[in-house]
Amino acid sequence: MTWWIKWSNKWTSRVDRTAPTPRQAVVWLAAGAASFAVAQATGTAWLAPALAAGVGALSAVDWVRLRRWGVPSFQRDRLAQVQRGVPVDICVRGVWPGPPRGAAWRQRWAEAAVWPGTPESFKPAGGPRRRDDGGGTVWLFPVVPSRRGPARFDDVDVAWHSPFGWWRRLRRYGGDADAAVVHVLPDLTSWRREVFDLRLAAAAAGRHAQRMASGGTEFSHITDYCPDDDPRHLNWAAVARRGRLMKNVYEPERGQVVWIAVDASRHTNVRLPDGRLRLDLAVDCAAALADTALAMGDAVGFVAFTSRVIRRLPPRRGPGQFAELLQALAGLEPEPVQGGYASLLQGVAGATAGSRRRGLLVVLSELDGVATDALYLPTLRRMQQRYPTVLVSLADVEALRILRAVPADEREVLRAAAAEWVMRDRERLKRALWANGVAVVESLPGEMVVRVVREYLQRRGRFTL
Repeated sequence: MTWWIKWSNKWTSRVDRTAPTPRQAVVWLAAGAASFAVAQATGTAWLAPALAAGVGALSAVDWVRLRRWGVPSFQRDRLAQVQRGVPVDICVRGVWPGPPRGAAWRQRWAEAAVWPGTPESFKPAGGPRRRDDGGGTVWLFPVVPSRRGPARFDDVDVAWHSPFGWWRRLRRYGGDADAAVVHVLPDLTSWRREVFDLRLAAAAAGRHAQRMASGGTEFSHITDYCPDDDPRHLNWAAVARRGRLMKNVYEPERGQVVWIAVDASRHTNVRLPDGRLRLDLAVDCAAALADTALAMGDAVGFVAFTSRVIRRLPPRRGPGQFAELLQALAGLEPEPVQGGYASLLQGVAGATAGSRRRGLLVVLSELDGVATDALYLPTLRRMQQRYPTVLVSLADVEALRILRAVPADEREVLRAAAAEWVMRDRERLKRALWANGVAVVESLPGEMVVRVVREYLQRRGRFTL
């Protein structure tokens, strides 16, 4: 590589430079061609230097006027909350130097080209919109985040032209490194209305008298025994101390413990027809279930696992738990490893050591992973005493599509036979899970979030849909 190519690459990679535009190159070529044609026709030799001097003087004047304009200031607004698949506007504000000098001056600045430094995972959702804002201009770039997790913005690049359009100035505006990182949360809008309707149905059903299951009460205090009280609640130790009949008073548990376990193994790294991964759908289900359970007063715990425990949150209540769980779900990515349900047992047992309260365990996994893990059923038998389990799995969309279509040739008949074999194997596995006390919720992608929330509400015993 020659020296001038190295110098050219170094110069063009500068983030603050002034470069000639193609318009100036066209003017120079036109002036040279005109001077050559006139010189050939008239034999005058002074025309070419005169035209070159005139073009050069105009170029110098244009360059000086560009430099005298000064440098504007640009800033990209920080995004407060970004959700996967939800459109959002990236706002870039530019403030021009000096007082306004008329509509033509403002229009010249407003024609500046702005690159907001959008991450690759943010897909454009339309053209940029521009509006005046006092002494500057605001650009709005509509985008749609396509991936969860942290996304890093690049610096803002801005280019503007000189009054004649012969020069182009490029400048880069950096910012706070922490502000350039945005955490894309799971989608909280696609299921919000339907889940809210389920909660309204639960509230409209009223608070019915419920049958107290064993372990569904907590000790409150000791008081005097009345003739109509249950004699099984007599506290004989207190009777011996006080010399009169005393009883234990129990009150219902304020809420149960709901464990949400998300499988992030290779079985969830499968892309659905709408472009989402299976893990993305599981994350949406986990967010909807956690939001509903916390609103109902239950404590929610979270475990993300593969062959190991990736993330674990102990059961807690309140909006702080939901915010922390959303951050954990936002950064969850599939790993190319085989899932292991023994790690799930370790994660749940480790977070509830010393506690005797029963809870509901909702496992967002795949039947394929259950079929290939020989330790799942033994692990399940150990957990059933304290954690009644619900396995949530996505239906085999491709097999269902093949079975619903009418075979047109021999090859499609063979595919239909294979799909039928797959569906029978899944039914056999579901029957084995039901025999071991595991409730299986299998649904299509568009119905999965609502099915999971409905199963939780039914099991909670507040109402029946």
